[in-house]
Amino acid sequence: MGNRQQKQQHRSHVRYHQIELDHPDTIYLPNGIVSGTVLTTKKCKSFILLTGIIRFQKHKQKQIENCEIIFFSSKFSLISSCTTKQNFRFHLNEHLPPSFNNLNIFPNISYSINLVYKKSKEKIYSSIPIYIYPYIQIDQPSLLTPLFFGSIDNQYYKTNIKIKINRSVFKFGDVIQIFYELQNPSEEYIQKIDISLGIYYLVESNIYQEDISDSIENTNYILSKHKLIRHHTLLNIPNKTFLPATFKYKYDEKDNHSFFNLSIDYKIQFKIYLGNPEDLWQIDVPIIIFLATKFAVSESPDGESSTTRGDAPYVCEVSNRSFKRLGLDYVDLYYIHRIDKNAPIEETVGAMKELVDAGKVKYIGLSECFSDTLRRAYAVHPIACVQIEYTPFSLDIERDEIGLLKICRELGVAIVCYSPLGRGMLTGQYKSPDDFEDNDYRRTFPRFSKESFPKNLQLVDQLAAIAKKKGSTPGQLTSVWILA
Repeated sequence: MGNRQQKQQHRSHVRYHQIELDHPDTIYLPNGIVSGTVLTTKKCKSFILLTGIIRFQKHKQKQIENCEIIFFSSKFSLISSCTTKQNFRFHLNEHLPPSFNNLNIFPNISYSINLVYKKSKEKIYSSIPIYIYPYIQIDQPSLLTPLFFGSIDNQYYKTNIKIKINRSVFKFGDVIQIFYELQNPSEEYIQKIDISLGIYYLVESNIYQEDISDSIENTNYILSKHKLIRHHTLLNIPNKTFLPATFKYKYDEKDNHSFFNLSIDYKIQFKIYLGNPEDLWQIDVPIIIFLATKFAVSESPDGESSTTRGDAPYVCEVSNRSFKRLGLDYVDLYYIHRIDKNAPIEETVGAMKELVDAGKVKYIGLSECFSDTLRRAYAVHPIACVQIEYTPFSLDIERDEIGLLKICRELGVAIVCYSPLGRGMLTGQYKSPDDFEDNDYRRTFPRFSKESFPKNLQLVDQLAAIAKKKGSTPGQLTSVWILA
């Protein structure tokens, strides 16, 4: 889905020199327009055919059958006597599913524009792939809403688990924070607990599942009979553009006997082995994943310095370069990483709004902004979220004279907390700046200087004392405080 290597693989196997798109290498949106020109060389009936195809495998009588369904088809007739370039134009269906996976991986969805000549029978003479990525509809306040899952009982072993996740909606490249509490009153032997993130494709009744991330912390071998197990773990969401976002689709054409249901879901999978390694208790927690990226920090050619830019020409230029590097022309959320003091925020957000109007961006986000800046930005276009530090170290957004938290709540703007564990210090693992490696970038921050470190460590020690009373770590306590 938008992966440039995938595009190159397609292009090495097709002839499409006679078809030219007005916007090549674009990721199209449902309900959008695909247009271009074509040169026909044969004086016979011809047309341009836009198709969408899903390929999947299903079990049939103990065998695996490869299935292919053309779920979208649109025809544009050409003038048969014309040997010069002709224009074509298609309006895409507003509910099309995303392109994903290579043709040799099941399941997959692909779209193509084909030049078809018809003599005694129809023959595709030239073909070019296109890529479609639909909008992900997300309720903005849910961007930071914690997800509670449980309480779930295992009647046989009389155990119970409660799960809390830092939020229910994520973007590629995020880290998922997971807290769980396993009650084991019968003191059953817990062999191990595996936690992973998987993508699930459901096509009809055929399920395809692939693990894409395992727990960062080692929770594999708990080997415990404790009555109560509390734990905190992390999962990385890979930042790979070929992964489709969460999506559901139903195809059922009245004039076509073919139909299928498609669901693309991401689930956090808990595998708890109780009693013996063969006794598996599995719990799946669904989450939503979408795409986001940032701009505004421009580095010098030598990489030694950087400037902040938010002027309209730069927004246009950098978005094109960024999306090209990602292999995408569409993202769900586009942040401005830093506010340019030399460019009015109205100009910056106005340029971002043009990206929304062009179908390249769904939601707009700000980072490190003042309340007045947010209000002025919101007057140009609704702002989905603000990314800013919000930890026991940094409570500035709560202060009345700053008012950022108040304005966010008033406008319904979500707050995304960066460095929620104070760049590691709130975990309680660091006691001195000397604990950092010589090249650790944290040494450049005033908070971690030899003068400031002892003062900040006092707060960490206070959190550690509270956490100890509750049977948790300072990092767990901090995370729960943010979510509260």
